[in-house]
Order: sequence, then structure tokens, then C-alpha cells
Amino acid sequence: MLQNGEGEWVQDQGQLKSMAVTFYDDLYSEDNLHRPLYGHHSLFPSISSLHEEEIRKQYTTEDVRAALFEMKPWKAPGVDGIQTGFYQKHWEIVGGDINAEVSKSLSQFRLISLCNVMYKLVTKTIATRLKKLMSVIVRPTESSFVAERHITDNIVIAQEAIHSMRSMKGKHGVMALKVDLEKSYDRVTHEIAKSVEARDWKPFKICKNDPLLSHLFFADDLLLFGKADVVTDENIAHVMDEFCASLGMKVSTTKTTISFSKNVKNASRRNLKELLGVREVESLGKYLGVPLLHRRVDKNTYAGIVDKMKGKIANWTTGRMSLAGRVTLAQSVLSTMSIYAMQTAKISIGTCDYMEKVIRGFVWGKTEDKNRMSLVAWDAVTCPREEGGLGLRNLYLVNNAFGMKVCWEMFNNTNSLWGSILCSKYKFDPHSGFDHIAPSVCTPIWCLICNTWPDMWRNVMWAIGSGKKVMFWIHRWVLNMRSSLP
Repeated sequence: MLQNGEGEWVQDQGQLKSMAVTFYDDLYSEDNLHRPLYGHHSLFPSISSLHEEEIRKQYTTEDVRAALFEMKPWKAPGVDGIQTGFYQKHWEIVGGDINAEVSKSLSQFRLISLCNVMYKLVTKTIATRLKKLMSVIVRPTESSFVAERHITDNIVIAQEAIHSMRSMKGKHGVMALKVDLEKSYDRVTHEIAKSVEARDWKPFKICKNDPLLSHLFFADDLLLFGKADVVTDENIAHVMDEFCASLGMKVSTTKTTISFSKNVKNASRRNLKELLGVREVESLGKYLGVPLLHRRVDKNTYAGIVDKMKGKIANWTTGRMSLAGRVTLAQSVLSTMSIYAMQTAKISIGTCDYMEKVIRGFVWGKTEDKNRMSLVAWDAVTCPREEGGLGLRNLYLVNNAFGMKVCWEMFNNTNSLWGSILCSKYKFDPHSGFDHIAPSVCTPIWCLICNTWPDMWRNVMWAIGSGKKVMFWIHRWVLNMRSSLP
């Protein structure tokens, strides 16, 4: 049963089919078959002559072989029934024929579901070469589909931006616009770059020495930032209108929201949101599945994860499951539901304990009507199977493990956009150590870094190369030597 445009509920199968067809026909059909061309080719990043020469080089046997051995050996076979592992195992025999086949014309491509290993190998070989250029032609504020960029990069930057807006002072305020596109995005970033360079779109800095921040993109999730003034507001509207007109897309004004820093006056807020035709909200909600926190973190911040756990358990017939079945579901479903949030935030011990309490009750067969006693201590249950446990994870330790991973990525790649923003905002050098006591007001990611940095630092071992980066008395470059830094 669905509700039609007039608010009436429809049950008839024929009418439901007609409604579905009409909805998607309107969504994906062209309103204007003669769209204006996107006329800003000079804004698109260009590659050097060296990179161009690299792309144009003839594919060699080594290129094909490297691509073949990067593929999973025993995935579903194509229409010929032969899997990749066959070609990998017998490369010495069939390698020449494979290379000749890959070098043929690509005009016979088919849908990937109908492709055999050879067709997939062609695309893999091309993608491997293009992958080296993606970081050159895709801007740092876009983290999707680029090697060594992660979805968490944009989450960290967005959290830091919202945190800075929350405590912003002075005459000039900032606005953040969460844009909802009814179709996916493609090239709007280059039009933004044009407006920023022309100083019509005024971006803002999270702190004094940070790079300018005007937008964050991940696939079709758009987050726009700018000074809260009429000029920037008009240019945001102009950029989105030109982008949508050029590519046949549409901004959903009912779902697009805007939020302002606290130093923007009410009259300005009203004018700016009316100009864009969107609604103002105190909190932008979730970005890439993680809440953009406009307030201090408390026990209710991640209550949604616990609610999802309880919702899953309510849909399972716990009483009819064996212990092995409940353990499997707890391990593969319940224990993984908090992992995404744990990658970018320090989850409190109390919240972790409550999540484990929900999982523990499910494992031992507890229901709303019937309580069950825990037969084995939870510390024993969370031990690895080799040590007599059931292999369930200790969520607090999982959170710390993700924190150490973030610390290592920051330590190892200080030139990343998110790493440089954190280093500048909190004034620290990853290679020199820092005071790992988190300030009273900071973002969840910084709490996580401060909490797990000592564990990461104790396990860092420097390999001596030229010696230019190693601090003789500070860094740990001799086995079993303790570092003098925290």
C-alpha cells in the first residue's frame, strides 16, 4: 500500500505499478533535452606531459600479468565457466595468448555480468594505469574512488568544521549547506573552484593556518561551506543552478538544509535561507552515516546504535535459536554495528558496556518476557577461540584499535587534508609527540587520538635511512629502547 500525490492510500496492484513507473519516469526523464554545455573546461585539473606519456604507453605483458594477479582467483566465473585462478596458475602456458587477447580491439565489450575473465582483465589493466593519476585530477576535498583516501577523511573534516562553527566569534559568521541531489553529482566541484578563485564564493578556514574549505564531496553527498553573506549565498545558488542545468540534475530544496555559526544574526539567517529557498536547522543531522555533532557528546549521542541493535534482536526469534546460532549473529551482526562510528569517535566506556550488555543478553537467550543468567564471565567469552573463548569482540578495545589506526595514518601521512587540519587546529607535530591530554572542548576524533596516541607511539620503531627525520635522543630507533616522549 502506497500513498499517491493527492494523499490517498492505494492498494490496487495495477495502480501501484502505474505509480512506480510514473515516479521513476519523472525522476530520470529529461526536462530539457537541449541542456547548455558545461563551458568551464579550463577549470578541470590537467595532467603533465609526463603523465600523458605514461598513459599513452603501449600495454606490456608485465602490465597484463600484474593486473591478472591482483584479481581474486576464485570469484564467480563468466559465461565460459573459467575462473581467474585458472589463468593465474597456468600463466607460463597461456600468458602469451592472454596478452594478445587483451591487446585486441575493445569494441566488443558487454555488460559485466556477461563478461568472461578476459574482458574483466582488460578493464583491470586500464584501471590500474589510471589509478596512479586519480589523486592528481581529483581534488583533496573529494575522497571517493581515490586510492589512500577514505570515507572517514571527509567525516573528520566535517566534524572539525562544525566544531569550529559552534564556538566561532567575531563579526563574520559562517554557514554550512547540506545539499540533497535527486540524482548523483559529477562536476560541480570545478564550478565551485571558479567562484572561489574569483572571490565570489568566500570559503572559510577552520583555524588560522588551515587551507580554505568551501566544499566536501563523497559520491552524491555534498556539504558546502562559506561566509554567511549575500554575495556567497548568491554564488552558491548560481553554481548549483548552472550545474543542474548543465547536467540535468535537480536540488531537492525540501531535503536541503542550512546551518549557521552562532555569531550570525537572526535577520541575516532569515535573508540567507530565503534566498536559497531551504530550511534552517540547528543540527545538520548525519553526514556519511555519522552524526555531525553540534553539541557536547553525551550518553545519548550514540543511542541510535543501541536502538538498531535492539531492533535487530526484536526481529529475530531468539527462543528458537541454538547458542551457536546466537553467537554467530552476535559476532557477524551486532558486534559490527558500532564499528563505523568507532572509526571517527571515542565511544565512552559506559556506552560500550551498554552495547555489550545488549549483546550479552542476546547470546544467553534473554528476552523481554524471560531473563537468563550469564553462564560464563564476559571476559572469557570475548577471548579468542584458541584461548577457549567464543571470539566475540571487546568493543572498548576495538575502539582503541581504530584509534591507533587513525594515529598511525596521521603519523605516516601528515600531508593529507584531514591530517593537516588536525595538526594546525590542535598545534602539534606527529613526529615530535605532544601532550596527549585532550582539551575540555574538542571533537570526538581528537579525543580518540589523544586516548590512543601513547599506545601507538610505544610501538613505533624507526628504520634508519638518511637519518634526516630521526631525532637521536627522542625517537625509538634501537630495538627495546624506550622513547622519551609520551
